[in-house]
Amino acid sequence: MDVQGNPDNTATDLVNLIGNNCHSIVIDSELAGRYVKHLQKLEGVPSPALAPSLFLANFLLNDAKVLLEPYAPAQIPEGAKYPKEDAHIVRLGLFFRALVVTEDNPLREAINTQPILGLKALTSEDALALAHEQ
Repeated sequence: MDVQGNPDNTATDLVNLIGNNCHSIVIDSELAGRYVKHLQKLEGVPSPALAPSLFLANFLLNDAKVLLEPYAPAQIPEGAKYPKEDAHIVRLGLFFRALVVTEDNPLREAINTQPILGLKALTSEDALALAHEQ
């Protein structure tokens, strides 16, 4: 589903592509919990693209595809402005120098408009196009 609730396989296609190439995803305990909770809701719902149990096996339980949060997360530069509820995502991006993929417009804009962070954020559609190029 896209942010308006319409059917959209972009994020699923991105996850499948990550599963089939050398890319990985970065999560912390909060994101892992959110994924598991969402996947539990989806269990039993037909999905032609990626079954929830397959996602669990291929990503959340696969050390080669998932980088877990560090013991001492990165500090966010003083003066950086971002949605406070997304601090954990900003810290992960900083620690791993990761590309942040999000449909959250305020978070994406905060990351992309602040050079002090040194991060880049994309929509899943833009990240999918980039992943196809690499």
